[in-house]
Amino acid sequence: MSNAKDYLAKSIRFSAEARAATDPRRRADLEWLANSYRLLAEHAHDESTALAMTPQPDAQQRQPQQQQQGKLEPEE
Repeated sequence: MSNAKDYLAKSIRFSAEARAATDPRRRADLEWLANSYRLLAEHAHDESTALAMTPQPDAQQRQPQQQQQGKLEPEE
């Protein structure tokens, strides 16, 4: 199962626990957790979609670039 699906499953579980909670503070905490996991699921889904749609360059196209290093002159 992907991260997005895991996060969504946790969100649903916390949401169900929140509905069953009788303590208002506990209910609020569980609702906050459910919302947080829902947002994580959305973000994970967006990231996986973006990565899947990003073209990967061929190995031949990826060449390391050499950086020029300046010579240090001794201080007087």
